[in-house]
Amino acid sequence: MRFSFLILYFLVFLIFLGIGLSGEISTREDVLAGLVHLQQTEDNHEKIRIGRELCDYFGKDEDDPLLLEIYTEIAGGYYDIGDLVHAEEFVDLVIQLAERSKIENETICWTFIKRGIIFERQQRPQSEIQSLYEHVFKLAHDNNYDRALSWTVEKLMKLYSRSGEWERAIQFGQDLLDDESITAPDNQFRLLNTMGLTCIRMKDFDRAEIYLTQAIALQDQLSEKATAFNALYNMVYLFSHTGESSRQLEAMKEAQGFSEQVDHVVYFVKIANAYSDFYQGRGNFDQARDYAVEALDKAQESKKTDTDEYWIAYANYGICCTRLGEIDLGIQYIKQSIDFFSNNKDQALLLELYQSLADAYAAAAQYRDALDAFRKHHDLDSLLGERERQEQLTLLQEQFDAQKRQVEITLLTKENELKQGQLQSRNLQMLFMLLSVLVVIIVILFVFARYKVFQKLTRELRTSNEKLNELATRDALTGLHNRRFFYEMMQSTSAYVLRKRQADKEQYDLHFFLLDIDHFKKVNDAYGHDVGDQVLKSVAEQLKNSLRKSDHIVRWGGEEFMILTQGQDRESVVSLAERLMNSSSNIHLVSPDKRTVDMSLSLGICRFPFTDSPPEGHSWEDSVALADAALYHAKATGRNRGCLLKAVNDGLSKDDLKTIQIDIHQAETDGLISISTFT
Repeated sequence: MRFSFLILYFLVFLIFLGIGLSGEISTREDVLAGLVHLQQTEDNHEKIRIGRELCDYFGKDEDDPLLLEIYTEIAGGYYDIGDLVHAEEFVDLVIQLAERSKIENETICWTFIKRGIIFERQQRPQSEIQSLYEHVFKLAHDNNYDRALSWTVEKLMKLYSRSGEWERAIQFGQDLLDDESITAPDNQFRLLNTMGLTCIRMKDFDRAEIYLTQAIALQDQLSEKATAFNALYNMVYLFSHTGESSRQLEAMKEAQGFSEQVDHVVYFVKIANAYSDFYQGRGNFDQARDYAVEALDKAQESKKTDTDEYWIAYANYGICCTRLGEIDLGIQYIKQSIDFFSNNKDQALLLELYQSLADAYAAAAQYRDALDAFRKHHDLDSLLGERERQEQLTLLQEQFDAQKRQVEITLLTKENELKQGQLQSRNLQMLFMLLSVLVVIIVILFVFARYKVFQKLTRELRTSNEKLNELATRDALTGLHNRRFFYEMMQSTSAYVLRKRQADKEQYDLHFFLLDIDHFKKVNDAYGHDVGDQVLKSVAEQLKNSLRKSDHIVRWGGEEFMILTQGQDRESVVSLAERLMNSSSNIHLVSPDKRTVDMSLSLGICRFPFTDSPPEGHSWEDSVALADAALYHAKATGRNRGCLLKAVNDGLSKDDLKTIQIDIHQAETDGLISISTFT
């Protein structure tokens, strides 16, 4: 029997060879031979070429079931080479043919899933992606496609979480577990792990531990045992958020033992990096560096040097070197890590590396390089913050548009019902005059009610717009206004100051105070993000209590705050700055492991206009940029201090202001400005 099969396979091969030589597909046997080769080839370009030749035999309007397999293979080839436009074209052909032929199987279900992944990579609206995955969920659930179901549920939970519907995401997964819709251990593990990670992000740590513990309990039943590492590592991630150091160490030891048991290099390097981060956060840089060396040696031994985890270990080694006195070597390692992650577009990690590089340069007294690194850190931090705000606004707008569309659909449905009622009433009007009068009365009442509904909806839309504007101009954590509010306020405030100086011929100035919490990243690393959030709220409250009612304070971004005062002389400005810096001494926070968290502030100050006779084109943004440069100077020269910039003379040009922003030290040397530093 095996011999007969080999003969048959050889004949199919000869038929396909004949196709290749002739370049024509003329019979169904040729198509079958081509399909065999299509499914076996690993070259995606060859797969696409063969598939398109087979399509020419049928024509795209043909409903032959073989076309489903051909279209599926072509779509996979285009997807693997990154051609999303053609991949989507053939995915749609698969779905259209399946719908015409009334075919429903797990392959069609996965084709829908592939369409969803394409939508995600094309950054389609979230509502469109969510609607598609909800359709896939129903198809998989109704037909008991266990693996496709768990995969789709994971996607939907992430989408619900992204839109802030945390409880909906968790309840969605819990309902599937309760009614035993997902039975395979691999799929149960994936669902429980996703639910645990979602609970961590919503800061429900008790439920997170329950779900992750249930996921870990399934590790012996998994078809690929190494997959269990994901839940073990998420348990480490959980305890880093709760601040339970001893339990975090226990979780890391368990994950480390597991990585050695399954002999998985990337997992070993990942947990070694977790150890290094742990000991860095507690100031034990010798031990942190030892773990970074272990990670590097293991990755190099296995030739896994092109992974993110390897370069994280590389960066950890550099950071530890700078803290242990080997500053030049550490800077070299950090800069090479920055080069790698700049190419990989991992901007969140890149932000931390720029901060570490700036600290290293400052420790080496290379203040110009430190200033450059601080500037890159600040620019990237501002970019990421603005991107996050835009994503939140886009998401809110999508939700609002969806609600608005639903209201419009409801109104149109009612309008159609009304028209149908009117048509029916006309047909009966001649026979039932009394009924027609009654119908007219009902219509009038209905229109009046509809008008009332429309008025209510209009009020709700106005309220929603007001809430959207409030969300867009206020920081959710501290309750302060944000940078967008500040920019809108300054349009009128700066114009008022310039008019007042011109009309009254008096020096009426604004002063910008840009403040930064010193070593804030270390607080997050050592005590967790919950303590970091408490620090931000406490600092905001102390700063607000130190100001006059006429002063303005906003959260500028990250750990930075901006304060605007009007009509103060230099002595009052210095007095206020000292009062602001001293306000941090009133913050007394205790970490989860009962340690006191002490804070200090650095600040830069500049007035607007910067000179009594400002150059043409001088704007308040120039003074903010100068305050930013003053802040960098304060941080680069030791932190926990303030820096006030003042023009030496009135003859500064627009180019002079740019020079001061670029190199504050050179500007002082050239006699353009004076720098007053105080602690």
